[in-house]
Amino acid sequence: MNMKTFACVNCGAEVRRPTPPLSCQSCGQQRIGLFREKPAGAGPSAPTRPPQAGGLPPAPGPVGPGSAAPPIRSAPPIPGAIPTAVTPIRPAPSAIPAGSAPSTPPRAAPKVVPAAPMAHPGPGQSVSPGTGRTASPPAASQPPQLVSPTFVGPAQIENVVPSDMAQLPPMAQQPDGGSSPSMPAQMPPRRPAARAGSGPVSAGPSPVAPSVPAWSMPEPSDEEYGDEGEDIVDLEAVPGWVDAHPSEPPDTLDTEPPPAAVAVPPRPARAAPKPAPVPPRVPTPVVPATPAPARPAVVASKAVPEEAAPQAVEENAESAAKAAADKKAPGKPLWVWPKQIPGQPYSTAPVRCCPVLFGKTQFAACFGSKLVAFDWKNSGLEVLWQYDCVGHVPGSPVLGSDGLIRVHSGDGWLHCVDQGGAREWDPVPVGEPLGWAAPVVDADGNAYVSSYSGGLLKVTARGNFRNTPFFRTRQKFDSTGVIYQGVLYIGSEDAYVYAIELGDEAGRNLWDQLENCGKTDWFINSAPAITPEGIIVVAGRDENLYGFHRDGKLAWKIHIPGQMLSSPLVGGNGDIYIGNSVLRVNQKDRGKMVCVDGSSHRVRWEYDAKGAVESIPVIGDDDVLYFGDNAGYIHALRPDGECLWSTNVRSTVRSAGMIVGPNRLVFGTDNGTMIGLLCSSGAVSRKGWAKYMAKNR
Repeated sequence: MNMKTFACVNCGAEVRRPTPPLSCQSCGQQRIGLFREKPAGAGPSAPTRPPQAGGLPPAPGPVGPGSAAPPIRSAPPIPGAIPTAVTPIRPAPSAIPAGSAPSTPPRAAPKVVPAAPMAHPGPGQSVSPGTGRTASPPAASQPPQLVSPTFVGPAQIENVVPSDMAQLPPMAQQPDGGSSPSMPAQMPPRRPAARAGSGPVSAGPSPVAPSVPAWSMPEPSDEEYGDEGEDIVDLEAVPGWVDAHPSEPPDTLDTEPPPAAVAVPPRPARAAPKPAPVPPRVPTPVVPATPAPARPAVVASKAVPEEAAPQAVEENAESAAKAAADKKAPGKPLWVWPKQIPGQPYSTAPVRCCPVLFGKTQFAACFGSKLVAFDWKNSGLEVLWQYDCVGHVPGSPVLGSDGLIRVHSGDGWLHCVDQGGAREWDPVPVGEPLGWAAPVVDADGNAYVSSYSGGLLKVTARGNFRNTPFFRTRQKFDSTGVIYQGVLYIGSEDAYVYAIELGDEAGRNLWDQLENCGKTDWFINSAPAITPEGIIVVAGRDENLYGFHRDGKLAWKIHIPGQMLSSPLVGGNGDIYIGNSVLRVNQKDRGKMVCVDGSSHRVRWEYDAKGAVESIPVIGDDDVLYFGDNAGYIHALRPDGECLWSTNVRSTVRSAGMIVGPNRLVFGTDNGTMIGLLCSSGAVSRKGWAKYMAKNR
């Protein structure tokens, strides 16, 4: 390995190593460029004393008669600066201490006389100007020698930095990154050096450097900069500042008072002109003369009073008659319950149940987990009572022949309530309800519930329940059945219609499925309807409408394109009505009300609704058919398919309609409300199968 000799530019210590070190073990300095390579053949460098404790190295002694002149040593070059050469002093050989060697300049290799041993300033010592080094008195045996140094040009002097400048803190460096240190605009005054009583006197006054470790920028004083150095504080920007006397201008300021103080005086000044307009009060008496008398006078001038009075009376009578006719026009909404408040929800779930009528104008419906009873009087809608079922009610309430209302709640309990809202017997745990099913009550008051695990459960009229299926099967009856002449007809998920005979102990299926009795091509969710001829009509999910005889044999079958999510009804003349939904991908949903002829079992007419039809219609005693669609419209059709009126209620209508009194029609909507409209029917038709869950026969 090529070993080289490097000398410290600060203390002259030499080391041999392949690369220059960054720190010196002798003087403790540490920086880039501290060591320089020593040329081959050069003598040993002269050592220098480490810097003082204050951070500044000692300065050479003063030059004068009888004193030895110390050599002027150049500072270590800064990276990027041009090194300068200084003519050294050649003292006598005896002046060189033992064990020392002349130092090597940066470029040439002249012999340099080392400086004499240095110490802290004491009596008879002074400090060299600009360097902060102490000067010791010369020896008596050594005659003083004066040496004139070689002067350096101005461009090179700017790059000469004292060797101790590298020890200055970062605040003393030039902020713009220059190579020379920045000096203050005004240096502090210097004190003269102390003189010893018997020591030699220096050639000139020697100022003493301040006893600070490093130079720092002095703080500007008010005397030097005046008011320009003060910070301006915006009092309005200070949080919580309030002027104690806003109306009084300050005495110490020559500026104008703040705007708040100026704005106060004009207020009384503006109030003063108000009494000035007191004299022009003359127009005030004119005001009473212009009001009412002048207006009728102008009207009378346009027409003859004798002819205008009869015309006005006739116009008022016509407008009043028209307003009364509009109020009584069928299809006009009269109320919405609960009352709609913008920005607030009305209910937790859509209202898709069919209300039950238990009086002339009294009815009950389910809203979420509550059973609410109403009385629609001529004066308006009145809430009679509310019964909390705890759990959500997905199906419709059922009114039995005993006048009691049964409700199957979502928490798996069957409730029984009288017409006054009182509980008849304790709720019975019958399990979770199915989505399309509702309880069915026979003539004796026994309730039959579709079990979630399959089959039927029976609850007696007194609330007695046995936790064993009344009719056992693995299939779920996810539909609402009807009881006709003691037989329960209900659809199943296995695509069969069951005819279950209602007995005391257990039910029995009357239709043999091995002979395909009551068989369809897909599962059944709709409630059956009974025609006057005793045909059981059901809508399958296979887009077919079926008619079965009472022995289970297929009577007829008709294909209707689209899903029949509604339940069929039968009119007084035997015609069958069913809602249809046509749902296509990337197309608008369409729906129709289809009428099937009761004799030929062919489509008689189709009415195009505004949207898909999932609502179960209701037929009035005037043979008008009412139903809703998913576009938010409620329609009224004649038996021949002609539309009488159509009303937009601005919410999807999927519930079954119900006529709850003379000219009173109600529907539930998907926004959790129920709406009441005027209709032309006085009650539900007693012919055919005119409503959902018609009365058992």
